[in-house]
Order: sequence, then C-alpha cells, then structure tokens
Amino acid sequence: MTLGPSHVPRPNTIASRAWTPTSSVRGYGRATPFVRGCGGVVVGRLAENRPAGIFLGGGWWVVGGGWCGGFWGWVVGVLVGRTALVTGASRGIGRGIALRLAGEGAVVGVHYRGDAAAAAETLAEIRGRGGCAFGVRAELGCVEGAETLFAGFDAGVAGLGVGRGLDILVNNAGVSGSARIDEVTPELFDRIFSVNVRSLLFVAQLGLRRMGEGGRVINVSSAATRIAYPESVVYSMSKGAVDTFTLALAKEVGPRGITVNAVAPGFVETDMNVAKRSTPDAAARLAGWSVFGRLGRTGDIADIVAFLASDDSRWITGQCIDASGGSRL
Repeated sequence: MTLGPSHVPRPNTIASRAWTPTSSVRGYGRATPFVRGCGGVVVGRLAENRPAGIFLGGGWWVVGGGWCGGFWGWVVGVLVGRTALVTGASRGIGRGIALRLAGEGAVVGVHYRGDAAAAAETLAEIRGRGGCAFGVRAELGCVEGAETLFAGFDAGVAGLGVGRGLDILVNNAGVSGSARIDEVTPELFDRIFSVNVRSLLFVAQLGLRRMGEGGRVINVSSAATRIAYPESVVYSMSKGAVDTFTLALAKEVGPRGITVNAVAPGFVETDMNVAKRSTPDAAARLAGWSVFGRLGRTGDIADIVAFLASDDSRWITGQCIDASGGSRL
C-alpha cells in the first residue's frame, strides 16, 4: 500500500498531542528532531521538542509509500531520523546493538556474513517491535569486502527512500581464535587481522565518505586490551589495534563534528564463547571475573553503544569505554 501526501494527518488528529510539520531535509540535531518512516519521510516534532514517529496499521505512516512493520501508537526515540549500520549484527552483541538502535528510532542496516537465517531473525525481531531495518550481506576480511558492504548498504537505504547517508557506524564484526604464542600460525594471524583490523579500517573509510556532521563511529574492542589474556594473543593484539585506530581517527574527524569511540566488553553470553562456559563450573569461573559475579548480557553492551550513538555523548571522543562489568579490578 502506498500513502500519498494527502494521508498525512492534521496536527490536531494525532493522539491529542501537538505535531508541527517541518521540512523533509536530511540531517539532525537537538533543534531539529526528525521523524523518518521506512519508504519515505515524515518530518515533524512534538510540542515538547521530542522526536516521534507514528506507526499506523502495522507499519510506518509515511509519505511516498513503503511499509516496514510496526504497531499502533507512538514511538519516541533519541535516534529517530538517523541511519545506522551495524556489522556482524545477525547474532550476539551485534544483534543486541541493532535491536537497541532500532528501538531508539534509527533505520538499521543489519550486516551479516553468511548466516541468512540468523540475519532474518534479527530483522524479524526489529520489525516485530515496530522498528525499521534491512539486511546487508558481505564477506569482510577479503579485499573487496568493504566495497561489497556499502554497495548493499546504499541499495538498502535507497530502497527505503531514506537517502544515501550514514549517521551511525558500529564496527562490531570480528573473529576470535584461541592460541598461545607457541600455537599461533600465519593463517590464524591473517584471518583475525583481516577481519578485526583491516576490514574495520576500510569500512570506516567508506562509511566516513557517507557521514555528515554529527556522525558517530563506534568500534567494538575488548577488555583483553586491559587484562592480559595470553590464551588468545592474536585476538588481543587485534583489539589493541582497534583502540589505537579509534584514538587516531577521533582526532582526524573531530573537525567534522564526528565522534569516534570504542566499547570494550568482557565475557558476554554469546555463541562466540559458549565452549568456554560449557559446564556450570566453567561458567561460574567466567562470571567471577566481574565484580558483579555474572556474565555480561548483550543488552549491557548495546545500552552503552546507544548512548555513544546519541547526542548526549557529543563531548566524548577518542575514548575506549570499559564495558566488562569491572572485570579483574
């Protein structure tokens, strides 16, 4: 179903709350909260100057057509009007981040490598909660990986009619590999660094070409850069490179009003470390790293990323936020 401009409700018909139309230009800021629906744009603000989107009849009420799932009622979020890309978002921490950003109103590109079924679950959950997202398949770590990623991203946002720009880039995709120094092979080193470091750099490079003033780059690092973890020495090295890159890039793009930060989780309940907690005793040992006596949850990390993606974090850049639950304090 396609809705034309005549379907835009009048100010006094929306949940008895004042709604003032503004111009449908690209951008965002505290003074101009934008409202975007999948397949088109509805721009406006509540009387309280809070951004809001309107879902009607199972989808966004939009100008220009396109439905992206939803529900009846108001959706208010600090990221309405912004477009995000989360790499490695089909499961684990990446899925949690994608859900959180979409829950705050962002249109989210859900990147995945090859597990289409897992990506479909992420998309279905976002849309089931009234959010808007699209899938992007790309193999990161290969030479053309970043180009493939953004070709899919550009096609996805164009298909939804939300422009070509990128507001929030979350570099979450990564691979691990347990190996002490005498167990490291050239193949393991190349596999980990090609995904965790090389592809992250080139994804950031291409993402910044699409990013305007006020953009956000958020890199997922690891507590292994602070806590000695010789069991995964190459993985730890790769995340140290991410922290250094975060610092350098923050200075590079600061004049553009773009912030760059990293988030460093500890042990989080995901399938990446399921083998390390295969027994109750093993799980208890991992939980014991945190001062809170539990493993991290994906939502613990996603909440921090959502803060860094918001305008509230505008004075924070070049930082690595420890998100390990006080591990090994």
